[in-house]
Amino acid sequence: MTNDFFKTSVAYTIANFGAKGINLLLTFLVIRFLEPNLFAEIDLLLSYVLYGALIISFSIDTAVSRFVHDSNILKAKYISNGVIFIHAIFLVFAAIVFFIFTSFQENIIISKYLFSFLTLVYTYTMSNYISALLRNLFKVKEFVYFLLLPSILNLSITVILFSLNKFNLDFYLYSIISSSLTGIILGFWYIKNEFTYSFNLKIITSLLIYSLPIFISAVLLQFIPVFQKDYIGAISISILAIYAFSTKFMIIFQTLNQSIYSIITPYSFKNHNNKEFKIKLDLIFNISLLALSTLLFFLIISLGFFIDLFYNDIYQKSIRYILILSIPIFLDACYLFTSIYFSLNKNPKYYLYNDIVYFVCFLLGIYFFANNSISSIIFPAVFASIFKLFSSIFFQIKQKTFFLKKTTIVSIVLFVFYTITSFYFYNKVNHVMIKIYAALFYFVYLLINTDYILRLKNYLIYNSSFETNE
Repeated sequence: MTNDFFKTSVAYTIANFGAKGINLLLTFLVIRFLEPNLFAEIDLLLSYVLYGALIISFSIDTAVSRFVHDSNILKAKYISNGVIFIHAIFLVFAAIVFFIFTSFQENIIISKYLFSFLTLVYTYTMSNYISALLRNLFKVKEFVYFLLLPSILNLSITVILFSLNKFNLDFYLYSIISSSLTGIILGFWYIKNEFTYSFNLKIITSLLIYSLPIFISAVLLQFIPVFQKDYIGAISISILAIYAFSTKFMIIFQTLNQSIYSIITPYSFKNHNNKEFKIKLDLIFNISLLALSTLLFFLIISLGFFIDLFYNDIYQKSIRYILILSIPIFLDACYLFTSIYFSLNKNPKYYLYNDIVYFVCFLLGIYFFANNSISSIIFPAVFASIFKLFSSIFFQIKQKTFFLKKTTIVSIVLFVFYTITSFYFYNKVNHVMIKIYAALFYFVYLLINTDYILRLKNYLIYNSSFETNE
């Protein structure tokens, strides 16, 4: 990994944060003009869309991303057969969904928005596939355009609808659909030279064999947020609105995770035999954790003021849940890095093992924490995330690829301790004290990670080595 890595990192990060930032701005604009109950309904629909997209993709994008690095001769065949497989599965999925939900009453959310649901499932699936291809083919400029242009188009359409007083939920969904379809057309144009337009059952089989454990893991993993929203919606639709509002801020954390992971993965496949690879991986990992902690600190300090200015007072309650929701995301960042060798060693089965641990621990958490409240559905995810990370570390030690240092482990424990205690005391002490506590936590976190901050600074400014005297 050379300085090109950091240039590419900046481009990928700007593209990811730019696209997600625009979409987040659009979401907050929509929330401002929607009743909380309507916002909760649409958020639940989009959760179903993401789960449907996961099902029809069968994690083929992950398999193609892995195999395009192995053979330039077979690269086009892998890409083309991935596209063929996704379209075939989507047609079957659409037929089944149409048959099932046309027989339900209008109060079933998918039945109410059936056309939008199916179209969004298709566009989300293909967008994820094309995004993975552009990233792994190192088409940096095309990747940036592919992410940013549809988001800008979607925001522009929505602002025009607001200015003409024509905004409603149907128009909002159609705006997402039209901008997503535009992005897919643009994406296919960028990768048109990578196609062979040939069907090969052997290649599809090899892709499915690789992706199967990853797919099962993803289905188990992504079932949980959908189940959480269904569970909370059954308790109260207004509470679901508060929870959904909280999760929108978590998009910032998730985007940082995804950006860093999408940057590091292609380079890991090419450079993991380099003697400095583990050192660089350790540095990038700890800097990403520092960035997550920084984001949380600024959210806790400023979010209450932001909500007072623009939103319904009901959303003030979301700050408390942002604290506890950040733990699974922080631990997921740890998991993404500690598990990267599973892909490098072509052992995707370990992803499945870890996600089974996560799913079982989540179900156990539901049993132990059950009390008909939001906490009873959030804390099981925290409980499960901790055990999933332990499981990953266990397999890494077994494979002799574990690279975490003592300072990193201390940082992880400190973050979890801070967020849980803040969540518990949030309604018991003055909110000024919560902000002071956040500042104290952040200061201590910076002290613990001083070595990583200095090493990054020296590398970026003086181009010095990543090596450390530690």
